Amino acid sequence: CQRFPGTDISSSFYQLKEEAIANKGSLDVESLLLNKQHIIGHIQRLGLEKFKRYFLFPESGMTLEEIARECDLAVSEVQKINSLIDEFSILSEFYNPSALSSGVIHR
Repeated sequence: CQRFPGTDISSSFYQLKEEAIANKGSLDVESLLLNKQHIIGHIQRLGLEKFKRYFLFPESGMTLEEIARECDLAVSEVQKINSLIDEFSILSEFYNPSALSSGVIHR
């Protein structure tokens, strides 16, 4: 797994800021996290380092079972954390489209 310079998770990931939720011009984080407190709790118990190591920048080839064992989670919990990350990534892409998906084709 190759990391790119300047890419990392902010320590504020764990802190839900009410002003971000109240700002209608930002990602709809509130609806994304609605009814997902148990998943957020698992992420918080993992800690930043384990969360980054096993979920954001996982070693290639690690199975869900291996991640679950290393993080003391059920496989279903690992799947739920991965799904939350996927949902957040998709929502982020729609709110702030990257240059890759801007629709501009250079010939």
